[in-house]
Amino acid sequence: MNWLSAQEEFESWFKGKIHFVYQFEDAREVMGVTQSRKVFTKGQPSDYLVVSNGQVFFAEVKSSENPTSFPLANIQKSQWNISIQVSAANGDYRFYIRKEPDQIWFKVPAVFFIHLRDAGIKSVKWESMEVYRYEHHP
Repeated sequence: MNWLSAQEEFESWFKGKIHFVYQFEDAREVMGVTQSRKVFTKGQPSDYLVVSNGQVFFAEVKSSENPTSFPLANIQKSQWNISIQVSAANGDYRFYIRKEPDQIWFKVPAVFFIHLRDAGIKSVKWESMEVYRYEHHP
């Protein structure tokens, strides 16, 4: 349930009049409502659409227990597709990743992951993302 805790923490950063956060419906939520694992729901572009100080961006929130790297397999096919399309249109798509258990956050632009994936890389060492380390400020 670390992903849920990570989403709650992410949402807490965007309180106040200069922020708007819209959470897209998640398949896990639909499963909870229907009490069924056989749920078919349209893939969403990301976890959130955020407006902060006039800046609009898509935000996908992830958490990872992997102590050495972030596996790109944690990104779903629909998230890849939308992040590629948004980036190609010069839009802003970000991955907010919490490294467990030390709860270090990274704010990674989608284009960083897209370039790695296109190069055939399957995971990213945490040290390689240090430039994207995030200190809880939207």
